[in-house]
Formats: sequence, C-alpha cells, structure tokens
Amino acid sequence: MSLNLKSVSLKLDNRQILKDVSLEINEGEIVSVIGPNGAGKSTLLNVLTGDITPDSGDTIYDNRQLNNISIKERAFINSIKLTRVVEDELMIIDIKKNQFDEFK
Repeated sequence: MSLNLKSVSLKLDNRQILKDVSLEINEGEIVSVIGPNGAGKSTLLNVLTGDITPDSGDTIYDNRQLNNISIKERAFINSIKLTRVVEDELMIIDIKKNQFDEFK
C-alpha cells in the first residue's frame, strides 16, 4: 500500500499554496511535515486525503487515482488506514497495514 503525490500544485484565493509537490509514502513509513503557519501543511494533508482536489498533478492511493475512489471508500481509508495527527506545526501521517478489504 502506498500514497503518492506527483507534481501536485494548488492555488487558493490566487495564492500558490502547493507548487510541483511530489511525495511517496509506503506502508509502515511514518512521515512528518514541519513548517511555519501558512506553509501549506494542512493543505497538503487535505490533498493527500482527497478533501481538496489539486489544480494539477496526481494523487494516487494504492495504485489508484484518488479522484476515482468513491467518497464512501475515501472516508473508510481516512478513518481506518490513515492516522492523521496535526498539532501546532507538526503533521504526522502513518499509513497502517491493510486491515480491511471491504471496499476492494
């Protein structure tokens, strides 16, 4: 299982928040994103979970385009497989081992 961003860019209110971001997170890895307020940490998390669609680039979960995964399955993935911790200026994403195959 993996989560990938490929050349993701996003503007909000005419402000470039993410620019050409690429990232790969594999099962068992723990990734931390650290930065000041307004740097785009929460926006990055929202793109990774499919809550925000980027202007360009690809978000891929387990070799599937995230925008091709139903909202119901994305909610399941977010609640069971991804652990999101956002505290102050630290974001941790932990992809857990596949526990359920209900939606596959």
